[in-house]
Amino acid sequence: MESWYDILPNFSFNVRKHICQQAQPPTETPPCSACSFILDTERNPYAGGQNTVFALRDHAGKEICMRIQHSPTEGSSYVLEKEVNFRKAIESAGVSGFQKVIGCATRGNDLIPAPFITLE
Repeated sequence: MESWYDILPNFSFNVRKHICQQAQPPTETPPCSACSFILDTERNPYAGGQNTVFALRDHAGKEICMRIQHSPTEGSSYVLEKEVNFRKAIESAGVSGFQKVIGCATRGNDLIPAPFITLE
């Protein structure tokens, strides 16, 4: 069965554009040439379980993890929302060692048509 990232035209462009848009300071015309995939994840993303994972570096130099659900189900949005809430609670408590949540779209957005989380 094909997944959404196998058939979506300009997928890597959309991922780079999303990463560029969330970076601080923002650029006028995302994606900029400085936002790029790292660890060869543009061609060989990490995949397993329910997610496809891309590693990128934004134009501010931050290394970003974008975890996109590759076969979302009815419960995917609920599970992702709960994870984000747990991660934010952990961050608020000052527990170290966890990636910071930068963004999340429990139902996807106009660039990425599946639930995803973006982590620093």
